[in-house]
Amino acid sequence: MKKLLAISLVLLILASGCTSKGGGGNAEEELAAALHSGKPTLVMFYATWCNPCKLEKPIIGEIQLEYGSRVNVVYVDVDRYPRLVSHYGIRGTPTMMFFDSKGRPVKTFVGYTPKPQLVATLEALMR
Repeated sequence: MKKLLAISLVLLILASGCTSKGGGGNAEEELAAALHSGKPTLVMFYATWCNPCKLEKPIIGEIQLEYGSRVNVVYVDVDRYPRLVSHYGIRGTPTMMFFDSKGRPVKTFVGYTPKPQLVATLEALMR
């Protein structure tokens, strides 16, 4: 029952297109806050029409639930935030960018990426 509830919550968050804090927040503000929080940050750049993004989003949602407040997770819709896309040089979706606790980009994956690769990157950042 708990697993079903957790999955339902993730799907609700992801279906709404919300960023990490929910409620349709401003991804630019949330990303800025996340990068200055002193915690590692995972940013997923996605598009609503992107099929690989639809596969990746639930994985990112699981990671978000598993790591809780130890890391920041921010979702950026590339169609809604072209300035962020340009700033970070995003060329394809999905793109997952990892930032260290000082807000510096350290690793980027473009295209569908299996959960073990993403988790290994986060674990390395948390050491």
